[in-house]
Amino acid sequence: MIAVIAAQLAFVIIVGGDAMLAYRFLMPVYPLLAVLATVAIVAGVGRLGMPATLVVALVVSCASMWQQTRGLERSSHRYWLVHERPGRHYLFGGNLEGTWLAAHVASARYIREHASPADVVVVTEAGLIPFDTGLETVDLLGLNDRAIAIMWQSSAREEREAKITGAPPAREWSYDVAKRAYGRSPRWIVLDGYFDESSGGFVPRLGIGFWMMSHVASSDYREVFRARVFDGRKTGLGRDLFDVVFERQETNS
Repeated sequence: MIAVIAAQLAFVIIVGGDAMLAYRFLMPVYPLLAVLATVAIVAGVGRLGMPATLVVALVVSCASMWQQTRGLERSSHRYWLVHERPGRHYLFGGNLEGTWLAAHVASARYIREHASPADVVVVTEAGLIPFDTGLETVDLLGLNDRAIAIMWQSSAREEREAKITGAPPAREWSYDVAKRAYGRSPRWIVLDGYFDESSGGFVPRLGIGFWMMSHVASSDYREVFRARVFDGRKTGLGRDLFDVVFERQETNS
């Protein structure tokens, strides 16, 4: 158990942690860390017996959950945690309705019902979509594409050099990522963002989304489905966020 925890912690140190909420990279060994903490506490106070050990384990688990919750509540991105129902419904019901993940489920369901097995999906927020669709998926952030991941690294290196020399980077990495993504001939593209109130046009949340929509190949795609990620009024951000599904429209030559 200690070897597993050490290996996972070493991985976290090497990759530099996680940009997302909830410390996902630590989650696989988090229960083991709670077990070790329990063992250490029990050993420190002597032989307490099984009932007392269970109490200690419960206290450690509750303290761990409280620490996680407090950390998320203090996060500047806590709007992702806005739910429409108490958390116990998700814990015991296994139903993601009312959470931001529900938009992934809805988008994946739509794609699955209209897709062919050979279809390729391009996503910015992968989440549950690859698992629920069962289709080949290209993550625009490089999570499952080595070439895109290398583009991220090259872009970061160019930005560092630009700060030193004062010269701008040669080209945005997003251009190459979009070119590679469209090169996979995807039938489906899923982007997250909001709709401008004045124009009604879709505004992607991430820069790579802008590049995807400004690419010449984007003219072959049309919006076919949208699912609301969160309510802007509840988050105080002033606008709703959506997952938008685009499908390639076949042209008759």
